[in-house]
Amino acid sequence: MESRLQVAARQTLARVVPLAMAFVAGLLAFWITAAPGPGLEPDSMSYAGSAEWFARHGTLAVPTAYWWESDSTSALGSFPPGYPLAISVPVALGVAPVQAARLVIVLATMLTAWALASAAFAAGGSIGAVLAALLALLAPGVVTQHWIVLSEPLSYALLAITLGLMAARPERAWAYGLTAGLANLVRYAEIASVVSVVVWAFAQPAGWKVRLRRAALAGMPALVLQGAWLARERLAEARTPFATVGTFGGIAGAVGQGISRVGAWLVPSAALPDSMIPLAVLAMLAVLWLVHRTISVRVPQIGILERWLLSLLLFSGVYAGILLFSRTFVGGEIEFDDRILSPLYICGGAAVGTMVGYLWDGWTGRGRSAAGGVLAAWIAAAAVVDVGQVRTLRSDGYGYEGADWQKTDFAQWLRTVGAKYDIYSNDPAAVYFLTGRPSRMLPETLAPDSVLRFRAVFEKHPSLLVGFQDDYRQSATPAVLARQYGLWKLKEFDYGTAWGVRVLPR
Repeated sequence: MESRLQVAARQTLARVVPLAMAFVAGLLAFWITAAPGPGLEPDSMSYAGSAEWFARHGTLAVPTAYWWESDSTSALGSFPPGYPLAISVPVALGVAPVQAARLVIVLATMLTAWALASAAFAAGGSIGAVLAALLALLAPGVVTQHWIVLSEPLSYALLAITLGLMAARPERAWAYGLTAGLANLVRYAEIASVVSVVVWAFAQPAGWKVRLRRAALAGMPALVLQGAWLARERLAEARTPFATVGTFGGIAGAVGQGISRVGAWLVPSAALPDSMIPLAVLAMLAVLWLVHRTISVRVPQIGILERWLLSLLLFSGVYAGILLFSRTFVGGEIEFDDRILSPLYICGGAAVGTMVGYLWDGWTGRGRSAAGGVLAAWIAAAAVVDVGQVRTLRSDGYGYEGADWQKTDFAQWLRTVGAKYDIYSNDPAAVYFLTGRPSRMLPETLAPDSVLRFRAVFEKHPSLLVGFQDDYRQSATPAVLARQYGLWKLKEFDYGTAWGVRVLPR
């Protein structure tokens, strides 16, 4: 039996270790997102742009619209509101939108590390807490999601808190139901969290009526929050143009890509070479051995360790099932890349760290040396890959935040000469991140009626047609539109061209 002093020391460690991991994670996130980061993708416009609009005008609107719209902004739709609302708080305090998003990323990373370490400490002690946070957050496929203005980091934090509550307070269905509902309001893929908490609440021992009531209580927050959001979308007639990606070659190709990415997680690498496949298989066998050993040394009753590992397993299974269902029946363009698979990496890393922490005291010195060597090698390899990727980001920037976008004559031209004109473009995200201004999309096709109507709208006000090499979504070719309208080429640059009705003053 532990003495009072030992209990006090353990309680102190239970607070200090998670806070220490949160501090370290926050410093790393702050470094990862330093200038010229965080990176910007097309989806980033919907998050940062609507956050800025909400902070200034009190409504969630994205700085783009279809070409026929009288307003150059459109009500946020297709994207959940949680991340923009979080960004809008520092924006309202005077922080620039991209830097506000950076602040949210850093705070979310700290919360993720704290929640994972807190849950793992209860199940696997200090070693388990440290390893759970490190193995979950150092995976290259997870780190890459923290240097871009996307909703993933905030959803990780809410997911980690949800899973921790499921393990520590299984009877508080309303608590983990609320955090799961908030996670789903940040990232739609977190519907897996909602399904998981409902199943978890129902599975806890009790009579059938209590189980049903508890399951309903767990699912109610998500139902209310999502219901309110969908009702708002209908009332606001939200039809935000959103970025599209190319179709990935069939379900077999997507599964193959997923297996490849999981292999790159098991053997930390940007891309898994064929020579490393046997090592990835060995790593998976080692994880399965850890599971076997953990099960074999446990007593029959369910404790915090079992609940924590079962919550991780439940979410992972539900999430994988939803991914396969969505890829097959909902979105044929869904890729099984690191962005979509990263929650599984977090759960896997947290589970491995916890199991090692729990088994550590029972291993011999030789066993500890072997396990420590393997884990140190994995962490070192992950750190090498992470640092290499971050250095590339820091030297060139990522996406629209890169120097090849921001520090160009064309960007300056758009901010000065182009400021007097309405802008129509095949990439409104580029226009927003270069100028801070909204712009309208181009027609999707070159159908004669669309072309004629677009010309009438285009010539109603002084306007620019700005065409980039890559489309935000499918649209008519800018050069063809410009040629049909007899527009002047006003400015040409490395990745596109600007046209207007007449030569503009320089």
